[in-house]
Amino acid sequence: MEGGFEINTLLEGLKVGKEKICVVGLGYVGLPLAVNLAKRYFVVKSFFLYFFTTKLTQ
Repeated sequence: MEGGFEINTLLEGLKVGKEKICVVGLGYVGLPLAVNLAKRYFVVKSFFLYFFTTKLTQ
């Protein structure tokens, strides 16, 4: 596939720890998603931006 990626290549990279997952926002969806991905032995990084959002809106 020219100019793109193969989903199977991405999935294999995730399985062996070559690829990493980043979850931005740890609310109702993000936190359970990050936890479940980590339970499946994926490398997961996460960011919770609530503090910065509230400071910007005040």
